[in-house]
Amino acid sequence: MLSRYYKVVGADLSKPVLNYAKKRFKNVTFKIEDARRMSFKNETFDAAMACGFIEHINEVDDVLNEMLRVTKKNGYVIIVSPSWFSPFRA
Repeated sequence: MLSRYYKVVGADLSKPVLNYAKKRFKNVTFKIEDARRMSFKNETFDAAMACGFIEHINEVDDVLNEMLRVTKKNGYVIIVSPSWFSPFRA
């Protein structure tokens, strides 16, 4: 896992989701955050990742702008979203 080599911060708006994640992932810092208005300083992270939620929100532009804001210059913004046409989709 990345937390073995890097400082990893997980963020979610849901406290139950974060509590679940804390039990499953060690060496990760978890924070309650709104992806549209995060409390992190500009250019805090080498990479920012959104996993499986961007397709469920209306404020996509706000989230993408925040991800760009908190990612360092020449960093990575990664969006993971399920494919509606995948044979592995449940």
